[in-house]
Amino acid sequence: MPRKISLNLFVFFFKLFLSIIGSFKIIREAKPDLVLGMGGYLSFPVIFAARMCALPTLIHEQNLHPGLANRLLSSYVDKIALSFSETAKFFPHEKTVYTGNPIRDDLKNIRREEAIKKFSFSPDKFTILIFGGSAGAKKINDTVVNSLPLLVSFKEKIQILHLTGENDFNAVAEKYRQVNFPAKILAYLEEMGFAYACADLVISRAGASTIAEILALKKPAILIPYPHATSRHQELQARYLARKGYAHFLLNNEFLPAVFAHYIEDFLAHPEKLKKISTSIENLNLPQATKELVNLISSLVRR
Repeated sequence: MPRKISLNLFVFFFKLFLSIIGSFKIIREAKPDLVLGMGGYLSFPVIFAARMCALPTLIHEQNLHPGLANRLLSSYVDKIALSFSETAKFFPHEKTVYTGNPIRDDLKNIRREEAIKKFSFSPDKFTILIFGGSAGAKKINDTVVNSLPLLVSFKEKIQILHLTGENDFNAVAEKYRQVNFPAKILAYLEEMGFAYACADLVISRAGASTIAEILALKKPAILIPYPHATSRHQELQARYLARKGYAHFLLNNEFLPAVFAHYIEDFLAHPEKLKKISTSIENLNLPQATKELVNLISSLVRR
């Protein structure tokens, strides 16, 4: 949504009006018992139309700091599900329910031994999982491969699972080949449960879904928030986790080869630092997010 008065703003509201009309049509045809919005501007017209049709409505706020769409919708919906309990301060208190953020079932219950075997890794080496989302992240890719010469002396102790994204795959794979570094390089991996299961440390962006997975699976991480995320929500989430002791965090411009290499050297020398992070996450007592969200939906439908 454009934030300044301009032609684009008028075009936006015209398209929004058409989307609301289209949403009424979808609701009439589908006859839902409830409408759930997961945030973002796409949720707004459907939730708004559902409210006008007197249907139960629920939004789920995945981020620590809510986006504009959910802040606007909070006045209309029946309930607001939260990924972070601290987010309640942005919404009407009587509407908020701390459910957590559901993650896929296939990410859970995979044994490390299975994952190590899948990637032909050594069971005795420190394993680092690196990814930047489904499309990869060039900054993360470049920093990691440029740090490899600094980590050569640790080749017998560490191994890397690096998910590069399609665009950087060939260049990244070539860098690993040049230094003969023990690694499995993939453009993309659908079975992320195996990736997490073998990881002793995760290097990633700080999106809501990734954070939910890292916390649910109790994985120590270094988070590098995407610098162009709306309202700096990834940075705010990464800072919050670091402040609570649930992760380490570096800004995009701070994530440099020498800095990354120093972190790895330090974790190898002091493994208790990673254990402390995992223990802090265990003490979080996270809700069973899928169950809590389903229960909330059921309670609204039964009303």
